[in-house]
Amino acid sequence: MNFQQLKPQCCDVFIWVAVFRDQIVLWVMSSTEVLENPIYSKGQHRGNKGNEGQLHIKDDNIHILDKFELSGDDIESAVRAAALRN
Repeated sequence: MNFQQLKPQCCDVFIWVAVFRDQIVLWVMSSTEVLENPIYSKGQHRGNKGNEGQLHIKDDNIHILDKFELSGDDIESAVRAAALRN
């Protein structure tokens, strides 16, 4: 899966939801963590000046997001913690 048209310079925190057959997963990342992520691509479109990018997630790299996965149900604390990491 790809999270597309990301503009990390326009926000502080990203929240992504993935719905699988057997689970629902939420990832909470600061915009800096997105920009510095090895699976983030800064050039989404030809001629892009670095304004948009995408996160390419595959079976062999999804583990990179494990540390950003929400555990429990306290999304507010997760968002606040991600904002502090920015």
